Amino acid sequence: MISIGLAFYNNEKYLRYAVDSILNQDYVDFELLVIDDGSTDSSKDIILEYKDKRIVKFRNDKRLGLAACMNFLIDRSTRKYFCRMDADDIMMVNRLSLQLDFMETNPDIDVVGSNADIIDESGNCIGKRVAISDLSTLAICTRYGYFVHPTVFGRTIWFKKNKYDIRFLRGQDYELWLRTVNFSKFKNLNESLIFYRVGSKRNYLKKKIFSLRYRIMACRKNLGFFYLFHVVRAYYTLHKKFNQDKKNGK
Repeated sequence: MISIGLAFYNNEKYLRYAVDSILNQDYVDFELLVIDDGSTDSSKDIILEYKDKRIVKFRNDKRLGLAACMNFLIDRSTRKYFCRMDADDIMMVNRLSLQLDFMETNPDIDVVGSNADIIDESGNCIGKRVAISDLSTLAICTRYGYFVHPTVFGRTIWFKKNKYDIRFLRGQDYELWLRTVNFSKFKNLNESLIFYRVGSKRNYLKKKIFSLRYRIMACRKNLGFFYLFHVVRAYYTLHKKFNQDKKNGK
């Protein structure tokens, strides 16, 4: 019933946690499609150690980026549903069964996501990311997209029709939701189904600033000046916070 797409690049520190959490799901009828995006560390060897027949392994000779990897795996999905997962996160044991049950009982929904418990580099729980319930375009613009990206679970046919834009090295999910929100049906479950790992506060903010540049590109591509203004404002607010934290030595 389910294809799980997992792309990784130099994730030797956390890859086992991600893969083990998938293999230990209480729902077992899935294929795990993994692609090594040109890793240079031991993560490429770690994935080869797994002999579970549900795992299908691919490797890029050079790094292509997350969007290209996801499109590659979506094209090779043979199941009804496609599920996203990141190589440094951890699935809660009932993630697949809960999202599958929701999609089976709600045939009008294209993609479902959830909240996420935030963990630090050591696996300590430090907060929660609550996915938004407002499906307006403005809400998607001013937040970090509609979904917590690695919680996404949708109909494979929808993903095959709506691919990621490979020009977006970051924020590729944000661009996808903006492009499809007006003709798709999205939903977030009000519970945490993954442990979402973040690095240090400073590195986290740096990544968000880099992502916001691509969010501005996404708005320019798909929307008008009104929405672009709100994203630019969010960019400068975050940049100001980063500089203040840097000044304070955080």
